[in-house]
Amino acid sequence: MDYLVLARRYRPQTFDEVVGQEGATTTLRNAIAAGRVAHAYLFSGPRGVGKTTTARILAKALNCEKGPTASPCNACQCCTSITNGDDLDVIEIDAASNTSVDDVRVLRDNVRFAPARARYKVYIIDEVHMLSRSAFNAFLKTLEEPPGHVKFIFCTTEPHRLPDTIHSRCQRFDFRRISVADIVRRLEQICRHEGTKAEPEAIHLIARSTKGGMRDAETLLDQLTSYGGGKILVKNVEEALGALPRRDIFALVDHLADGQPDHALALLHRAIQDGKDTESLLNQLIDHVRSLLLLSVCGPEAALLDETPEDTQALDRQRRRFSTDALLYMSQVLWDTLRKVKESAQSRLPIELALVKLAQSDGLQPLAELLQRLQALESRLGAAAPNPASSTARRPEPAAADEKKKSVPPPAPVADRAEAQAEETERRAEEHSRRQDQAAENPVIRKALDILQGVVVHREK
Repeated sequence: MDYLVLARRYRPQTFDEVVGQEGATTTLRNAIAAGRVAHAYLFSGPRGVGKTTTARILAKALNCEKGPTASPCNACQCCTSITNGDDLDVIEIDAASNTSVDDVRVLRDNVRFAPARARYKVYIIDEVHMLSRSAFNAFLKTLEEPPGHVKFIFCTTEPHRLPDTIHSRCQRFDFRRISVADIVRRLEQICRHEGTKAEPEAIHLIARSTKGGMRDAETLLDQLTSYGGGKILVKNVEEALGALPRRDIFALVDHLADGQPDHALALLHRAIQDGKDTESLLNQLIDHVRSLLLLSVCGPEAALLDETPEDTQALDRQRRRFSTDALLYMSQVLWDTLRKVKESAQSRLPIELALVKLAQSDGLQPLAELLQRLQALESRLGAAAPNPASSTARRPEPAAADEKKKSVPPPAPVADRAEAQAEETERRAEEHSRRQDQAAENPVIRKALDILQGVVVHREK
């Protein structure tokens, strides 16, 4: 007997088995119970989240011998034939290979015929956004006023490519990405049924790597079950994903915190030599820094974290080495680096530059803190300066002023002026040297001089 992959073997057969789409399934159940089933539905969302599966369940609910019912029996002839995909009255069409006006014309002609044995003729059109503009226009009249025995269900991952005239004729349901916790529970259930032994950390890593797609998670679980001989380990998952081990990610971030770019580059070199992808490594770093930032802002009890309890404890210890501003800076640098890696043919140099930049950012200080320290320095310097009002001599009497004006010597010759300018230059040089000596002893004065002289200082807000 041919092997049936896990994604098909454990495909949901009732609305209750659909994971993570409670909003859509609840509405559809209530519509069936109230007799308010629309003639056209549009299911949109990412891949592998249950759009086509829900469409098949809706077709079974409408055509079940006990129906229409919100809970199809999955035992009658109609239910079993729909499950097997060979029912005459439930037609699944791949719009990617049927994009022309002629294909829509054939569909429009067949709509007029009554179903062979079922209650409704259901058309499930997958990837409907692949239809051409002319095909959509040819379909409008049929979609707006179809015969009473026909139901249309459109599935798409790109709803923005559909014309507004199609949107206005359908009830739209947006299928969301499935949470990591829901995927973990589903994979654990499959492992129990299959008798597969899997480490909890491995299941969690599979769920995180699929970015909310249940089908992708089940496919990867199937692959790893064959790879490990019925046992799934964390190292097997990391090898299958081409990911850097989590302990190496922790070590890499520690090198950045310690200001050791040489150690960070050495770890990167080993990862690349082992065949790790730089873009995947950058995504791992971004997710790691995101977890650190969430811990710094929300605390360890935040529900936003998709981490195991062990990793959460290790992350909480590591985040104490960084301020929130430093983590924001790291996130910005890593995101810019990821963009450069995607746009450039050279993928190694941008990440090396980013690691060196982050490892040497320990001197960065918030601009607000720097301005506060400069204001404090200005206040101390102002308090130490003599009061001009107290040192100003009393203005001379008019007669004494006239006598002083008469005693003013004539202008000095050119040679004397040149000598005076040289003395002034020497005096300024001595003053500059004295300020530099003070700056060397006091870092606050040094930073103030750098800003006043126009020297670029690397500071982050």
